[in-house]
Amino acid sequence: MSVLAGYMGDVDVDRSLALLAETQHGVVTRRQALELGLSARAIHGRLEGGRWERTFRGVFRITGTDHTYEQLIRAATLAAGPGAVASHRSAAGLREVPGLARWVEVTVPAPRQVAVPGVAVHQASFLAPADCDCLGLIPLTSPARTVIDLSAELSKERLGRLLDHFLRHRLVTRIALEQRLAELGSKGRKGTRLLQELLDARPTSPRPMDGAFEPLLFRLLTGSGLPTPQPQCHVVLPDGTEGYIDLAYPDGRLAIEADSYRHHSTLTDWSSDRTRNNKLVAEGWTVLPITFEMVSKRPAEVVDLVRKALWVRGVLYPWRYQTPRRKQRGAARRRPPCC
Repeated sequence: MSVLAGYMGDVDVDRSLALLAETQHGVVTRRQALELGLSARAIHGRLEGGRWERTFRGVFRITGTDHTYEQLIRAATLAAGPGAVASHRSAAGLREVPGLARWVEVTVPAPRQVAVPGVAVHQASFLAPADCDCLGLIPLTSPARTVIDLSAELSKERLGRLLDHFLRHRLVTRIALEQRLAELGSKGRKGTRLLQELLDARPTSPRPMDGAFEPLLFRLLTGSGLPTPQPQCHVVLPDGTEGYIDLAYPDGRLAIEADSYRHHSTLTDWSSDRTRNNKLVAEGWTVLPITFEMVSKRPAEVVDLVRKALWVRGVLYPWRYQTPRRKQRGAARRRPPCC
Protein backbone atom coordinates (compact mmCIF):
# COMPACT_ATOMS: atom_id res chain seq x y z
CA MET A 1 0.00 0.00 0.00
CA SER A 2 1.36 3.44 -0.91
CA VAL A 3 1.76 6.25 1.62
CA LEU A 4 -1.03 8.19 -0.12
CA ALA A 5 -3.37 5.19 -0.02
CA GLY A 6 -2.64 4.71 3.66
CA TYR A 7 -3.27 8.38 4.34
CA MET A 8 -6.55 8.34 2.43
CA GLY A 9 -7.58 5.24 4.36
CA ASP A 10 -6.95 7.04 7.65
CA VAL A 11 -8.93 10.05 6.40
CA ASP A 12 -11.90 7.85 5.54
CA VAL A 13 -11.76 6.15 8.94
CA ASP A 14 -11.52 9.48 10.76
CA ARG A 15 -14.48 10.79 8.77
CA SER A 16 -16.51 7.72 9.70
CA LEU A 17 -15.50 8.04 13.36
CA ALA A 18 -16.39 11.74 13.36
CA LEU A 19 -19.85 10.95 11.99
CA LEU A 20 -20.28 8.24 14.62
CA ALA A 21 -19.11 10.59 17.38
CA GLU A 22 -21.76 13.13 16.35
CA THR A 23 -24.44 10.57 17.27
CA GLN A 24 -22.76 9.82 20.61
CA HIS A 25 -22.15 13.33 21.96
CA GLY A 26 -18.53 13.40 20.80
CA VAL A 27 -17.29 10.05 22.11
CA VAL A 28 -16.33 6.72 20.51
CA THR A 29 -15.21 3.39 21.89
CA ARG A 30 -12.04 1.47 21.18
CA ARG A 31 -14.08 -1.39 19.80
CA GLN A 32 -15.93 0.91 17.40
CA ALA A 33 -12.65 2.37 16.17
CA LEU A 34 -11.19 -1.08 15.53
CA GLU A 35 -14.35 -2.22 13.72
CA LEU A 36 -14.13 0.82 11.42
CA GLY A 37 -10.59 -0.12 10.46
CA LEU A 38 -8.37 1.86 12.82
CA SER A 39 -5.42 -0.09 14.23
CA ALA A 40 -4.46 -0.23 17.90
CA ARG A 41 -1.29 1.69 17.02
CA ALA A 42 -3.31 4.41 15.31
CA ILE A 43 -5.57 4.71 18.37
CA HIS A 44 -2.49 5.09 20.58
CA GLY A 45 -1.13 7.74 18.24
CA ARG A 46 -4.32 9.80 18.42
CA LEU A 47 -4.25 9.68 22.21
CA GLU A 48 -0.56 10.61 22.35
CA GLY A 49 -1.04 13.38 19.82
CA GLY A 50 -3.94 14.93 21.76
CA ARG A 51 -6.54 14.32 19.05
CA TRP A 52 -8.44 12.05 21.44
CA GLU A 53 -8.86 12.06 25.22
CA ARG A 54 -9.62 9.05 27.39
CA THR A 55 -12.93 9.48 29.28
CA PHE A 56 -13.28 5.95 30.63
CA ARG A 57 -11.40 2.78 29.86
CA GLY A 58 -12.05 2.01 26.22
CA VAL A 59 -14.05 5.22 25.64
CA PHE A 60 -12.50 8.29 24.04
CA ARG A 61 -13.62 11.88 23.57
CA ILE A 62 -12.83 13.61 20.30
CA THR A 63 -10.80 16.70 21.14
CA GLY A 64 -12.67 19.90 20.37
CA THR A 65 -16.13 18.61 21.23
CA ASP A 66 -17.98 20.33 24.06
CA HIS A 67 -17.66 18.96 27.59
CA THR A 68 -21.29 18.36 28.61
CA TYR A 69 -23.19 16.33 31.16
CA GLU A 70 -24.83 14.46 28.30
CA GLN A 71 -21.42 13.54 26.89
CA LEU A 72 -20.29 12.17 30.23
CA ILE A 73 -23.45 10.10 30.64
CA ARG A 74 -23.22 8.73 27.09
CA ALA A 75 -19.58 7.81 27.68
CA ALA A 76 -20.56 6.00 30.88
CA THR A 77 -23.24 3.93 29.14
CA LEU A 78 -20.72 2.96 26.44
CA ALA A 79 -18.12 2.05 29.06
CA ALA A 80 -20.62 -0.15 30.87
CA GLY A 81 -21.20 -2.18 27.73
CA PRO A 82 -24.18 -3.54 25.79
CA GLY A 83 -27.58 -3.06 27.39
CA ALA A 84 -26.42 -0.33 29.79
CA VAL A 85 -28.76 2.63 30.27
CA ALA A 86 -28.51 5.87 32.22
CA SER A 87 -30.62 5.54 35.34
CA HIS A 88 -31.54 6.95 38.75
CA ARG A 89 -30.20 10.53 39.16
CA SER A 90 -28.62 10.54 35.71
CA ALA A 91 -31.93 9.66 34.03
CA ALA A 92 -33.66 12.35 36.10
CA GLY A 93 -30.92 14.87 35.33
CA LEU A 94 -31.21 14.26 31.60
CA ARG A 95 -34.90 15.14 31.94
CA GLU A 96 -33.91 18.34 33.77
CA VAL A 97 -35.50 17.37 37.07
CA PRO A 98 -34.38 19.97 39.65
CA GLY A 99 -33.12 19.31 43.15
CA LEU A 100 -31.01 16.21 42.49
CA ALA A 101 -27.26 15.76 42.45
CA ARG A 102 -25.82 15.28 38.97
CA TRP A 103 -24.36 11.86 39.59
CA VAL A 104 -23.23 9.51 36.86
CA GLU A 105 -25.35 6.38 37.26
CA VAL A 106 -26.08 3.53 34.88
CA THR A 107 -27.96 0.26 35.13
CA VAL A 108 -26.95 -3.00 33.46
CA PRO A 109 -29.14 -6.07 33.11
CA ALA A 110 -28.34 -9.16 35.17
CA PRO A 111 -26.32 -11.31 35.24
CA ARG A 112 -23.73 -8.81 33.97
CA GLN A 113 -21.48 -7.34 36.64
CA VAL A 114 -19.61 -4.23 35.59
CA ALA A 115 -17.27 -1.85 37.41
CA VAL A 116 -16.52 1.56 35.89
CA PRO A 117 -14.37 3.92 37.98
CA GLY A 118 -16.27 7.11 38.77
CA VAL A 119 -19.63 5.63 37.79
CA ALA A 120 -22.32 4.17 40.06
CA VAL A 121 -23.31 0.96 38.30
CA HIS A 122 -26.60 -0.71 39.31
CA GLN A 123 -27.60 -4.22 38.35
CA ALA A 124 -31.22 -4.85 37.45
CA SER A 125 -32.60 -8.34 37.82
CA PHE A 126 -35.29 -7.37 35.34
CA LEU A 127 -34.97 -4.59 32.77
CA ALA A 128 -37.80 -4.93 30.25
CA PRO A 129 -38.14 -2.90 27.04
CA ALA A 130 -40.89 -0.93 28.80
CA ASP A 131 -38.27 0.23 31.31
CA CYS A 132 -35.96 1.64 28.63
CA ASP A 133 -36.16 4.85 26.66
CA CYS A 134 -33.96 7.09 24.53
CA LEU A 135 -33.50 10.83 24.94
CA GLY A 136 -31.09 12.87 22.86
CA LEU A 137 -29.52 9.66 21.49
CA ILE A 138 -28.77 8.50 25.05
CA PRO A 139 -30.30 5.24 26.32
CA LEU A 140 -31.93 5.74 29.71
CA THR A 141 -34.62 4.34 31.94
CA SER A 142 -38.23 5.28 31.26
CA PRO A 143 -39.83 7.99 33.42
CA ALA A 144 -41.82 5.41 35.38
CA ARG A 145 -38.77 3.22 36.02
CA THR A 146 -36.72 6.28 37.01
CA VAL A 147 -39.24 7.26 39.70
CA ILE A 148 -39.45 3.65 40.94
CA ASP A 149 -35.65 3.33 41.10
CA LEU A 150 -35.27 6.61 42.99
CA SER A 151 -37.97 5.64 45.50
CA ALA A 152 -35.32 3.44 47.11
CA GLU A 153 -32.81 6.30 47.33
CA LEU A 154 -34.71 9.43 48.37
CA SER A 155 -36.42 10.58 51.54
CA LYS A 156 -40.20 10.83 51.64
CA GLU A 157 -40.13 14.61 51.20
CA ARG A 158 -37.70 14.57 48.26
CA LEU A 159 -39.46 11.65 46.61
CA GLY A 160 -42.74 13.53 46.92
CA ARG A 161 -41.27 16.55 45.15
CA LEU A 162 -39.83 14.29 42.45
CA LEU A 163 -43.19 12.59 41.94
CA ASP A 164 -44.99 15.93 41.70
CA HIS A 165 -42.49 17.12 39.08
CA PHE A 166 -42.94 14.05 36.89
CA LEU A 167 -46.73 14.21 37.12
CA ARG A 168 -46.93 18.00 36.73
CA HIS A 169 -44.74 18.06 33.62
CA ARG A 170 -46.55 15.02 32.22
CA LEU A 171 -43.35 12.99 32.04
CA VAL A 172 -45.42 10.08 33.28
CA THR A 173 -49.09 9.54 34.06
CA ARG A 174 -50.33 8.25 37.37
CA ILE A 175 -51.93 5.26 35.62
CA ALA A 176 -48.70 4.30 33.84
CA LEU A 177 -46.67 4.63 37.04
CA GLU A 178 -49.07 2.54 39.11
CA GLN A 179 -49.27 -0.08 36.37
CA ARG A 180 -45.48 -0.44 36.14
CA LEU A 181 -45.22 -0.50 39.92
CA ALA A 182 -47.70 -3.38 40.04
CA GLU A 183 -45.90 -5.26 37.25
CA LEU A 184 -42.50 -4.98 38.91
CA GLY A 185 -43.94 -6.00 42.26
CA SER A 186 -43.16 -4.54 45.65
CA LYS A 187 -41.86 -7.71 47.33
CA GLY A 188 -38.22 -7.20 48.18
CA ARG A 189 -38.05 -3.91 46.28
CA LYS A 190 -37.06 -1.09 48.59
CA GLY A 191 -39.03 2.14 48.37
CA THR A 192 -42.06 0.88 46.46
CA ARG A 193 -44.28 0.92 49.53
CA LEU A 194 -43.32 4.54 50.17
CA LEU A 195 -43.99 5.42 46.53
CA GLN A 196 -47.43 3.80 46.67
CA GLU A 197 -48.17 5.71 49.87
CA LEU A 198 -47.29 8.99 48.15
CA LEU A 199 -49.44 8.09 45.15
CA ASP A 200 -52.39 7.26 47.40
CA ALA A 201 -52.03 10.64 49.12
CA ARG A 202 -52.32 12.48 45.82
CA PRO A 203 -55.68 13.15 44.19
CA THR A 204 -56.75 11.27 41.09
CA SER A 205 -57.25 14.35 38.95
CA PRO A 206 -57.28 14.21 35.14
CA ARG A 207 -55.43 17.52 35.09
CA PRO A 208 -52.18 17.65 37.12
CA MET A 209 -51.47 20.54 39.45
CA ASP A 210 -49.37 23.38 38.02
CA GLY A 211 -45.97 24.41 39.28
CA ALA A 212 -44.38 23.43 42.57
CA PHE A 213 -46.52 25.80 44.62
CA GLU A 214 -49.90 24.12 44.13
CA PRO A 215 -48.71 20.67 45.35
CA LEU A 216 -47.06 22.41 48.32
CA LEU A 217 -50.31 24.17 49.23
CA PHE A 218 -52.28 20.94 48.72
CA ARG A 219 -49.97 19.04 51.10
CA LEU A 220 -50.22 21.81 53.69
CA LEU A 221 -54.02 21.70 53.74
CA THR A 222 -54.41 17.92 53.72
CA GLY A 223 -51.60 17.47 56.22
CA SER A 224 -53.33 19.83 58.64
CA GLY A 225 -56.44 17.69 58.90
CA LEU A 226 -58.62 19.80 56.60
CA PRO A 227 -60.91 18.15 54.06
CA THR A 228 -59.16 17.26 50.82
CA PRO A 229 -59.65 20.03 48.25
CA GLN A 230 -60.27 19.22 44.61
CA PRO A 231 -57.22 20.23 42.56
CA GLN A 232 -57.66 21.81 39.14
CA CYS A 233 -61.43 21.92 39.65
CA HIS A 234 -63.20 22.32 36.32
CA VAL A 235 -65.97 24.93 36.33
CA VAL A 236 -68.42 26.01 33.63
CA LEU A 237 -69.99 29.42 34.15
CA PRO A 238 -73.44 30.46 32.88
CA ASP A 239 -71.93 32.38 29.94
CA GLY A 240 -70.24 29.18 28.77
CA THR A 241 -66.80 30.17 30.02
CA GLU A 242 -64.74 27.23 31.22
CA GLY A 243 -61.86 27.38 33.64
CA TYR A 244 -59.89 25.58 36.31
CA ILE A 245 -59.59 26.53 39.96
CA ASP A 246 -56.27 25.66 41.55
CA LEU A 247 -57.85 24.09 44.65
CA ALA A 248 -61.57 24.09 45.39
CA TYR A 249 -64.24 22.96 47.83
CA PRO A 250 -67.22 22.87 45.45
CA ASP A 251 -69.73 22.05 48.24
CA GLY A 252 -68.89 25.33 49.93
CA ARG A 253 -68.14 27.24 46.73
CA LEU A 254 -64.71 28.09 48.07
CA ALA A 255 -61.95 28.65 45.51
CA ILE A 256 -58.35 28.75 46.68
CA GLU A 257 -55.90 30.34 44.28
CA ALA A 258 -52.18 29.58 44.51
CA ASP A 259 -51.21 33.16 43.74
CA SER A 260 -47.79 32.63 42.17
CA TYR A 261 -45.91 35.38 40.33
CA ARG A 262 -44.27 32.75 38.13
CA HIS A 263 -47.58 31.66 36.61
CA HIS A 264 -49.39 35.01 36.76
CA SER A 265 -46.62 37.45 35.92
CA THR A 266 -47.92 38.69 32.58
CA LEU A 267 -50.71 41.18 32.07
CA THR A 268 -52.66 38.61 30.03
CA ASP A 269 -52.48 35.98 32.79
CA TRP A 270 -53.36 38.49 35.47
CA SER A 271 -56.31 39.90 33.51
CA SER A 272 -57.64 36.42 32.65
CA ASP A 273 -57.51 35.32 36.28
CA ARG A 274 -59.23 38.47 37.52
CA THR A 275 -62.01 38.08 34.95
CA ARG A 276 -62.60 34.46 35.88
CA ASN A 277 -62.53 35.24 39.61
CA ASN A 278 -65.05 38.03 39.18
CA LYS A 279 -67.40 35.66 37.38
CA LEU A 280 -66.98 33.09 40.14
CA VAL A 281 -67.82 35.70 42.80
CA ALA A 282 -70.91 36.73 40.83
CA GLU A 283 -72.05 33.10 40.97
CA GLY A 284 -71.66 32.91 44.74
CA TRP A 285 -68.11 31.62 45.02
CA THR A 286 -65.57 33.02 47.44
CA VAL A 287 -62.03 33.29 46.07
CA LEU A 288 -59.23 33.02 48.62
CA PRO A 289 -55.81 33.96 47.16
CA ILE A 290 -52.82 32.39 48.95
CA THR A 291 -49.27 33.51 48.18
CA PHE A 292 -46.10 31.47 48.38
CA GLU A 293 -44.79 33.79 51.09
CA MET A 294 -47.82 32.98 53.25
CA VAL A 295 -47.30 29.23 52.85
CA SER A 296 -43.56 29.33 53.45
CA LYS A 297 -43.49 31.84 56.32
CA ARG A 298 -46.95 31.67 57.90
CA PRO A 299 -48.38 28.19 57.18
CA ALA A 300 -50.48 28.12 60.37
CA GLU A 301 -52.17 31.34 59.28
CA VAL A 302 -53.06 29.80 55.90
CA VAL A 303 -54.56 26.71 57.53
CA ASP A 304 -56.55 28.91 59.94
CA LEU A 305 -57.91 31.07 57.10
CA VAL A 306 -59.10 28.05 55.11
CA ARG A 307 -60.54 26.37 58.21
CA LYS A 308 -62.57 29.47 59.10
CA ALA A 309 -63.74 29.90 55.50
CA LEU A 310 -64.95 26.29 55.47
CA TRP A 311 -66.64 26.72 58.85
CA VAL A 312 -68.53 29.84 57.68
CA ARG A 313 -69.78 27.90 54.64
CA GLY A 314 -70.94 24.92 56.65
CA VAL A 315 -68.38 22.53 55.12
CA LEU A 316 -66.39 22.12 58.30
CA TYR A 317 -67.54 22.33 61.91
CA PRO A 318 -65.06 23.18 64.68
CA TRP A 319 -64.23 20.29 66.99
CA ARG A 320 -65.98 22.07 69.86
CA TYR A 321 -69.27 21.75 67.98
CA GLN A 322 -70.51 18.20 67.60
CA THR A 323 -73.46 18.88 65.27
CA PRO A 324 -74.67 21.66 62.97
CA ARG A 325 -77.55 22.32 65.42
CA ARG A 326 -75.18 23.03 68.29
CA LYS A 327 -73.20 25.31 65.98
CA GLN A 328 -76.33 27.34 65.29
CA ARG A 329 -77.07 27.78 69.03
CA GLY A 330 -73.57 29.08 69.75
CA ALA A 331 -72.93 30.92 66.51
CA ALA A 332 -73.94 34.34 67.90
CA ARG A 333 -71.44 34.28 70.76
CA ARG A 334 -68.74 32.16 69.14
CA ARG A 335 -68.19 33.74 65.80
CA PRO A 336 -64.59 33.40 64.58
CA PRO A 337 -62.51 36.61 64.52
CA CYS A 338 -62.73 36.77 60.72
CA CYS A 339 -66.52 37.21 60.68
